[in-house]
Amino acid sequence: MLTPRNYHTWKADIMVFLTCENALEIVLGNEDPPLANASFAMRESYKKRLGLATGMVYSSVEPSIRAIINKIPDRNPAQIWIALGEKFNTATSRSGRMAIRKRFQFTAMKEGTSVQAYNARLTTIQQELSGTPDEIPDESLISHLLQNLSKNYKTLVDIITHRPTEGKTVDSITTELIEYVTSNTVFIAQVGSNTNTAGTIVDGHALVAETQGNPNHSSCGRR
Repeated sequence: MLTPRNYHTWKADIMVFLTCENALEIVLGNEDPPLANASFAMRESYKKRLGLATGMVYSSVEPSIRAIINKIPDRNPAQIWIALGEKFNTATSRSGRMAIRKRFQFTAMKEGTSVQAYNARLTTIQQELSGTPDEIPDESLISHLLQNLSKNYKTLVDIITHRPTEGKTVDSITTELIEYVTSNTVFIAQVGSNTNTAGTIVDGHALVAETQGNPNHSSCGRR
């Protein structure tokens, strides 16, 4: 649902749905109506896809934004697309792009946030500047992602940053971070199951409060 604050995420999502209905080129203004002497099937196909495009865009914006669409003659989807971009695409101005860049620079991983959620926030901001003079290359996104992870990932980050840069992608590094969390979680679960104790990941290591073999350990808390 398009709001005044999520234009780029909405745009990426609605373009997928429009593509599935073979209506994206109509919305982008790249497909003209068929000529008057075109076949009935061609004219009906275009008419159907035009209606789908209009309905999908109209229904995917919040009610307050529909007032903008209602002012457009015949609710032409290509004109609607341009109007919404002019209204909500903050990356069209230099000051808007600087604000987006600043938001990117101050986006860090908060404690308790998953790698997937953190990466999604960064890639969403990257999409906002895609195709502009201030776009964020993947190399910059990877560097920022690694530098602003929580301290739990320090050991893995050191390993990744000392590798050659060839072959590093946002997806591959994100996958590696997720696998790292998963493997540590499984390890702690196994240790906890064997010793009836809990563990915590600290700086890439499983720190177990009390482990089997500790001479001072007592399941009753007495020595």
